[in-house]
Amino acid sequence: IFLGMQVHNGAKLANTIVEAARNTNKLVAVNWIAAPEVAVQKLRENHIPVFPDPGRGIRSLAALVKYVARREQYLSKQSPDRPRPGALASATDASQLAQARAIIALARKEGRRALTEAEGKQVLELYGIPAPGRKLATSPAQAAKAGGDMGFPVVMKISSADILHKTEAGGVRLGVKDAKEAAAAFEDILAKAKAYNPNARIDGVLVEEMIANAAQVIVGFKQDARFGPVITFGMGGIFVELFRDFALRVAPLDEEEALAMIQETKAYHLLTGFRGDVKRDVAALAKVILAASRLALDFKDELAELDINPLMVLPEGKGAKAVDALLVLK
Repeated sequence: IFLGMQVHNGAKLANTIVEAARNTNKLVAVNWIAAPEVAVQKLRENHIPVFPDPGRGIRSLAALVKYVARREQYLSKQSPDRPRPGALASATDASQLAQARAIIALARKEGRRALTEAEGKQVLELYGIPAPGRKLATSPAQAAKAGGDMGFPVVMKISSADILHKTEAGGVRLGVKDAKEAAAAFEDILAKAKAYNPNARIDGVLVEEMIANAAQVIVGFKQDARFGPVITFGMGGIFVELFRDFALRVAPLDEEEALAMIQETKAYHLLTGFRGDVKRDVAALAKVILAASRLALDFKDELAELDINPLMVLPEGKGAKAVDALLVLK
């Protein structure tokens, strides 16, 4: 019910609404601009939600609709003949789990806040999340050779668990096209990283395969104090802060929920051939979201958050690759 200013008959209107609500099994909600206090009190005493502006009211009702839909979906999976939520996200092999645990334990033993990017990608690959080919270089000559072995152009990035935001530190170079440029980029990246954080422990420079013709999205999780592992999906790359277009779910997930996350964002239109663009590998993207859910649950006491940004989603049937990965320890 939408109401404007009602100075003199607010109490009467509120009583009429309360009576109407008692005689229906439908939810009655009121958007009332500048409602008299007596009316607001009457409605709330009778458990009728009342909002001071229409926008807030509609958003609240939308949240309620989503909650009911998700609850019904969840309850439908609780019958004995249905797999439990997360069942389609098959468990990680015990040996792979042990390898991931060892990588995380080493970082914790060294008193680090996060894994290096190379370590993070190792963990992701153990969970079935592909990453680009890469080599760690500790000298300009090694960087040049790594780029040649991999095939130019390549991407070069500082490798340090103490520098979490590499771009801000000037620690990333895209499209490095030959050995000479790779050697020069190595020295420049190292110098800028040391200037950015003189106390940072630096492992070297990561030389990586450059991924082209892909859509950029973000997949990640955070360990919430109340809800546990919360999985995030949205538009990635430079658009993360600009659009803030995210879908959230509490782990564990199944394939249906992973696909629903993708479909409820604007990113979905970009992934499915917006304005004649090629269709992207949505099935592979869903598998990455499921793998992130498993990782979050397996290490809920060790890992605080994961950001894969960007995850490059390749054309249909070609998969997806984690180009950048940040795993933060609890």
